[in-house]
Amino acid sequence: MTATMSRDPTHAGSTKRARALGAPVLHWFVAVFAMLLFASTGLIAQTGGEGGIQGSVVDSTGAAIPNATVTATDTATGVKTTRTASSDGLYTISPVIPGVYTVEVTAAGFSGFIQKNLAVDALRLTGLNVTLTIGTATQEVTVTDAPPALETTNATLGTVMENKTYSNLPLQMSGQQRDPTSFATLAPGTSTGSRAPVIGGTGNYLAAVYIDGIPVTTINQQGDNRVVSNSLPVESIDQFQVVTSSPDAEYQGAGQINFTLKSGGSQYHGTLATYVRARAFDAWSYASKDATCPNAAGVTVQCAKPDEHQSEYVASGGGPIPFMRKHGFFYVSYDKYHGRAGINPNYLTIPTL
Repeated sequence: MTATMSRDPTHAGSTKRARALGAPVLHWFVAVFAMLLFASTGLIAQTGGEGGIQGSVVDSTGAAIPNATVTATDTATGVKTTRTASSDGLYTISPVIPGVYTVEVTAAGFSGFIQKNLAVDALRLTGLNVTLTIGTATQEVTVTDAPPALETTNATLGTVMENKTYSNLPLQMSGQQRDPTSFATLAPGTSTGSRAPVIGGTGNYLAAVYIDGIPVTTINQQGDNRVVSNSLPVESIDQFQVVTSSPDAEYQGAGQINFTLKSGGSQYHGTLATYVRARAFDAWSYASKDATCPNAAGVTVQCAKPDEHQSEYVASGGGPIPFMRKHGFFYVSYDKYHGRAGINPNYLTIPTL
């Protein structure tokens, strides 16, 4: 949806426009637009399936530093989220879009602290405990190395796989488009099941499937990942998470699989690609290479290779929304799949009477 607000410099122009639309309709439109405009921050804060940063701010003796200012900056978009630590030195920045962040911590009487390259994943609070040293506001300590990926905020066990990892793995086109859910079974604690993986040895269709934290499974098809694999292109998914044990109470099912959609950054990036399977590239299978078929003249000859043509066309891209001064971002993707397969000849020995 695209909303545009304009301002007429003359009162007469506004009156004519109001009479044309009808005063009640115009007032209703303005009221709805104002609600969406001013409530946008609140709506974003209630979006599920995102990540967060949580930790404590202490001094060199381990004593809590109250009211420290903690700012997390998304390196892809430059969007800043600021929170104030409690009187016990505890802070939580949530929700934030999964990505790589730079966290800056400042407090009166202490040197500043900057942590770069902090990877924040969905469905979890990433822990970051900060120790400040006594100094002036102009002094700061910068850490460029990513902190150890240790789970310090809860006992949830699971695995995160990013798009750059599984998109470079061999996603086979076997009668359907590439499946972004194919590698969920690589997570520890999972095994191959019917469509969705079996988590923790429970059984088929007992896991829950989410997109950006929103459940997409129904009671009669719980854990069925076809809603994802048949409708979401690989390029549209930023990462997926597999929770194998001790999930938060807000999630259901015997284990969870969540797919996080991509969002645009401060620069324009895109992808154009095509994936092709064709008979010319196929090798003979063990069974079909010796199969024989009659030709047009009635002579028995070796059968042709099985007719197989599959193609997938991909276009995706995102970046800042024009005219919004990098305060809004977009990402779009397009995926078209076409497949055609003929009869697969086989070699059989039929005994005589």
